Amino acid sequence: MLVELDLRQPSFSHHFALDPMRGITTALTGREDLHDLLLQPFPQLPNFQLLPAGELPPNPSELLGSPAVSALIGELASDDTTVVIDAPPLNPVADAQVLLNNPAIHAALLVGRQGYTTRDQVQRARSILDRHMLQPVGLVITGVRSPGRYGYDTYGPAEPEREGAAVNPLRARRAPR
Repeated sequence: MLVELDLRQPSFSHHFALDPMRGITTALTGREDLHDLLLQPFPQLPNFQLLPAGELPPNPSELLGSPAVSALIGELASDDTTVVIDAPPLNPVADAQVLLNNPAIHAALLVGRQGYTTRDQVQRARSILDRHMLQPVGLVITGVRSPGRYGYDTYGPAEPEREGAAVNPLRARRAPR
């Protein structure tokens, strides 16, 4: 189950054909039943469900810190369903930190964009997780552009191969920082 809890700049409606006015906020206000709002965007993945953010509230941090959000996450996970929450960025706004106080949140997956997210930002995010005593389970790097390559891109040749040129397979190209 993928749940969108970025209530300031939700993006699921950009990636999936869905009504951006229906979602978790609709369920929290009691206008619709939670299970009627769950979507199955991929017919070939019957066990994958999606819950978009819905209409944007005037007070995202307050809503995210409410017991109703904790109860909703608990209800979604009640049958051993893995619930992955798409949260707002951890550093610039307090919304994600409010979610870290939620007892229904057990782990965090850090996401950074190549060429955009700095090492300092990742270290600050890790420090925030440490303060909340929440262990990150991994780091996902997005924005990697390497069409036609497969495998460990940083182990490729330092320069483009030229026909007839000798290539030293032990000379690894340094990864950008």
